[in-house]
Amino acid sequence: MKRRPSFCDFCAFPEVSNEYPTDKAGIDWYACPACAALIENQDWDGLVDRCLAAYVQIRSLTDDEKSVVLGEVQALVRAFSAEGAALSPAL
Repeated sequence: MKRRPSFCDFCAFPEVSNEYPTDKAGIDWYACPACAALIENQDWDGLVDRCLAAYVQIRSLTDDEKSVVLGEVQALVRAFSAEGAALSPAL
């Protein structure tokens, strides 16, 4: 039985409204309402900004750390958008 995730894969918000399936078995992406809206509009820069803002609320970052996290978030969003999952929410 598949368990519903408890947080957004992008910003870690504790409410998930959309599931984006991939062609990889057992790997789906989950988004909160705010991230889902950015995804549906294909606002990838907005999604990156939201993810980074959410992360710095959890942990303060030096400028060097922020640069590293920004690169990681950009890679995450690129991987998601390239997967094509962004166009087919399942929930």
